[in-house]
Amino acid sequence: MNKDVWLKDYIKDPELINEVLNKISQSAPVFEKAFDLGPVPFILFNGNFELVKLNEKAVNLMGSVKGKALRSLVHHESLDLFDYFMKNIKTSEDSNQTLLWFFLKEKKRYIKFIVNRLNESLYQGVLIDESFGNETLKTLEVMGFKDFLTGLYNRRYFHAEMTRLDVKRNYPLGLIMADLNGLKLINDAFGHHLGDKMIQEVATVLLEACREDDIVARIGGDEFAVILANTDKSELESFLKRIKDEIGQKSLENINLSLALGFSVKTCQEDHFNKFFKRAEDMMYKDKLLNASSQRADIINGILSTLHEKHPRESHHSKNVSRYMVKFGEAMGFGADRLHKVESAGLLHDIGKIAIDYKVLEEKRTLHKEEEALVQTHSEIGYRILKNTVTFGDIAEIVLYHHERIDGTGYPRGLKGSVIPLESRMLNICDAYDAMISNDSYRRPLNRKSAVEELLEHSGSQFDPLLIDIFIRKVIHYL
Repeated sequence: MNKDVWLKDYIKDPELINEVLNKISQSAPVFEKAFDLGPVPFILFNGNFELVKLNEKAVNLMGSVKGKALRSLVHHESLDLFDYFMKNIKTSEDSNQTLLWFFLKEKKRYIKFIVNRLNESLYQGVLIDESFGNETLKTLEVMGFKDFLTGLYNRRYFHAEMTRLDVKRNYPLGLIMADLNGLKLINDAFGHHLGDKMIQEVATVLLEACREDDIVARIGGDEFAVILANTDKSELESFLKRIKDEIGQKSLENINLSLALGFSVKTCQEDHFNKFFKRAEDMMYKDKLLNASSQRADIINGILSTLHEKHPRESHHSKNVSRYMVKFGEAMGFGADRLHKVESAGLLHDIGKIAIDYKVLEEKRTLHKEEEALVQTHSEIGYRILKNTVTFGDIAEIVLYHHERIDGTGYPRGLKGSVIPLESRMLNICDAYDAMISNDSYRRPLNRKSAVEELLEHSGSQFDPLLIDIFIRKVIHYL
């Protein structure tokens, strides 16, 4: 190999050529043989990062790319990392390495890239292909740039693409923001498995509603973003309508999927990304606030419908308890607003059971200690479901404490006496009475006389004695 020939093609300064030659000629035959016949791909590139020389392994991996800019072979997903890495190696005396996506011979490759600076005008690189088959490649892609749950791009990729696409040829640049309404409610009620399914459903809707080249990303737990190049306001509004129409047809477990949506358009470089992003985000949050009350109420109704479908006995029980609570409230002299409050508390007091295993709730025997502890969590779950809703937030504490006992041995807090909210003490009585006279899962119902005797027996321990008196005289007598 004539070293002078290929060096002179890329390094014009004779002194620099001599300096490089001196460096590699200390053991020139060994260097040449190691470079050309080395077991891994070796490359040499100049200060402009143009490929000067490739050994046989490098040609096999990269193709006939001599003379090309190394950056042109880097996949766009890794361009920012590549630029940062190459900037650092210019001032480093040590070996440096990173992992980058390359696009080589029409294939995407995940490459460990190791670089030594021979001189400010010449660098030696080693490329180690880490793409050991399609499955590994897919896994690496998911880990690096994809959201594992949905297969959409992740937040990191979203920001990288926004930087890449923010150029004049892509204006007007559109951005759509979407937020899945009620995800916390859904997770509290059904568990994260249903919340995950809903997130996946939203991802599918967004992918189907948008174009193939649009960048669809999940940028947070319940937040999504879509970047749309060369898309004006009217086109964005059409996309939003399509998304709303599609999502409006989706439901899981009687819960209708709902998205808060916003958009923004960028037409010039001076419109900073943060402002561009915030406009879409603000519109989305405004949409969320305007519809939050009705959306959460719809979710509560959906949860209740699912509970009653799975456990028909709960539907009958809740309606009875709600009716008792109204009569109890009237006996207490409550006004219309307070009567509506206790009526709702009676209807929703067991909503937290939606999160309890179906088999445990339907068990036709006395529950084991662990099972009983699980069932007891329903009042806290119900509280979490209800507390953040405008429509039902004022009954959340009633539901939370409706299994507290007057002697302090109840749950979940062990409250005692008048510390327990009045409506919770009333609900405890109505709930217990209906459970006694109704067909339970593991015992026979009591007649009304026996149920009254049971209430009196536990008056002062489980139940408030004054309220028991009013309930027996004015509610049971009326019923």
